Amino acid sequence: MKLDKSFIDNEADSGITWSPNDAAIYVIVNKNSPNKYGESPGYSVKRAGGASHLTIKDSSDAGNAIYYATADLFITKQKDTEPRCADRNNHYDINDPLVDFSRFLDGESLDQEDLVVWFNLGMHHAPNTIDLPNTLMTVAHSAVRIEPMNYLDGDASAATYQQVRVNSTTGEVERFEAQSANCSVNLSAL
Repeated sequence: MKLDKSFIDNEADSGITWSPNDAAIYVIVNKNSPNKYGESPGYSVKRAGGASHLTIKDSSDAGNAIYYATADLFITKQKDTEPRCADRNNHYDINDPLVDFSRFLDGESLDQEDLVVWFNLGMHHAPNTIDLPNTLMTVAHSAVRIEPMNYLDGDASAATYQQVRVNSTTGEVERFEAQSANCSVNLSAL
């Protein structure tokens, strides 16, 4: 096994479709500030919570009105003139919508710039009798996680002051300078 590292240098190449089996990591990094191991700190963007791929692509009914939906993830240079990827009135002229996201992807450099991550979350809901009389959609959900990557030089939990270890066999509790809980609420009365 090995990890291949590559960088997307411009907006025109920034449309990403989630890798099958989550076999890729997408990270926004600062290449000018490597940590002591030579790794660039940044934030990883991961799909989570059942995020599905988009199902509407190359739609003749949508045109450029939903161009943002042609990939799962886009990265663009931050511009105050690009505050959103679509408009609620885009459907009135799908060939020349009020906000045409395709124009955001004009090939500008992404290298060491302030960036915007545009991501799409999809979900599927198959109706069933539990939806009657109204659909609560409790099982239809999706999420994305944005997590720091390569910021710390090691495991920060090793330096916490409230560590305890419980031996599951003997029940012995070892405290590493941990303080006893100080709670003014009498939980037994609740």
